[in-house]
Amino acid sequence: MSFAYQKDRAIVLNDAGDEMEVTTDASNTLLWSYTYGVTDNLDVFINKARQGNPYAGWQNTQVGAQWLFAGDQNRGWSFALMPSLILPVSQRSEAKGLGSAKTNFELIWISSYVSSDYELHFNVGYSGNRYSRSIEDEPRRHLWSVSVAPIWVLNEQWSLGVSLGAATNTDDTGKYTPFGQFGISYTPIKDVQVGLGVMVSPNWRKTDGSRSTMMTAGLSYDF
Repeated sequence: MSFAYQKDRAIVLNDAGDEMEVTTDASNTLLWSYTYGVTDNLDVFINKARQGNPYAGWQNTQVGAQWLFAGDQNRGWSFALMPSLILPVSQRSEAKGLGSAKTNFELIWISSYVSSDYELHFNVGYSGNRYSRSIEDEPRRHLWSVSVAPIWVLNEQWSLGVSLGAATNTDDTGKYTPFGQFGISYTPIKDVQVGLGVMVSPNWRKTDGSRSTMMTAGLSYDF
């Protein structure tokens, strides 16, 4: 389970490139995720998220699987695929900005290296972004992302990590948006993990200082 607070800062420029207005928007989301190991190499999962602000309601439900097709996920190199379906919300929820009223597909390729002192994760992902209604600023329908995340295992309880990458912009303000994230994980007792993270996504265009900042707190229990 995790809670995320996001603040978006946008700068409106005139034709001469001068700053005219600065706008900010905030949102928060509570996410539940359940994962079940069918076999040693296959997990299935379901993600449910509810937004609290600016509009309250359930967002798209995601169901999928993670297939470890090569390597050992506990030591050395491993490779996995994570396909999933993003199930639609209602037309009314889509109009409020709570998600898409069409079914979309996501696929992530994962490569990881795990040792006793550190981990390295590399991801490449694709996601559909189709909507059922006509939107004035038509969003891009095909979204790509790539990221690399080194993690330092300090001891049995504490881990630190960063993630650097880029993702397709959903609108026409630029093709890609970079992002950087810092996270910390703490294991107070066996099978329980607490995590804190901060992610910043600045606008790639040098003429615009728009950016998005997200703070996340999470709790997981393995059983």
